[in-house]
Amino acid sequence: MAALIDLPIHPALAGLVVRCVPYRSTHRHDEVHLGLPSPYATVIVAFDEPLDVGWLADPHRHQRHWTSASGLHSGPALIRTNGYQHGIQLTLTPLGVRALFGAPIGAFANAVEGLADLDRPLPDAQYQRLAELPPSQRTGALQQLLIDRLGNDFRRARPELEQAWRLVTRSRGTAPVASVAAAVGWSRRQLHAQFLAEYGVSPKAAARIARFDHARKLADAAVPLAEVAAGAGFADQAHLTREFRSMAGRTPTQTRRTDYTFLQDLAVGQRASWQT
Repeated sequence: MAALIDLPIHPALAGLVVRCVPYRSTHRHDEVHLGLPSPYATVIVAFDEPLDVGWLADPHRHQRHWTSASGLHSGPALIRTNGYQHGIQLTLTPLGVRALFGAPIGAFANAVEGLADLDRPLPDAQYQRLAELPPSQRTGALQQLLIDRLGNDFRRARPELEQAWRLVTRSRGTAPVASVAAAVGWSRRQLHAQFLAEYGVSPKAAARIARFDHARKLADAAVPLAEVAAGAGFADQAHLTREFRSMAGRTPTQTRRTDYTFLQDLAVGQRASWQT
């Protein structure tokens, strides 16, 4: 598989789109890709073959999409490569989801939705125009398409929710929920209800996702696992390993080697507690 290269994000999309990565790779037919939890939404625009995606918790159910979006999730997405993958992956902030697609990121938490089915859809005709372009022109055209969708009239989340999100994610999941609630001037119950409605997961689940994301990045950087556990706020390395098995389907060592594996090697049948 060729190395993935992040392309520059147009300044007009700053704060909305975090990454833009074109990809094209070949695999063994039975090889699968794991989409791991992160504090962002993932948008995929597939070419040549639709994305074949489901969840490790329910591996026998999967969908095929040419364009798709997935929100926050606490367990790995399971993407069947069927031997070949080609497309563009975008990583969006919660604000980016609202600005570009007119919906909160919670609208597709723990789910994968076709972009044509969203409140502000990406019409099939626009996708077809992208697909007909030479590959070298597609990423620029896709970013311009997103810029053209921007306006000043999109509805932002409540300021308290945006502040709560910043507190959870910038602390990498270590800020106590009670402290977050106090900082935004809400009770814990009010924070839970409002946060769940906007982001699709509870504050506690969002903190868990943010902590895992930080730990995964440390592990990917070859930091010793004992230091990863301590640096990401886990009780010990055993706790870190349990969390990786739950959220990634594999151990930290297995996860940092590659995002690709084989279905028979995964802990199939694990069911995450999505909103604990």
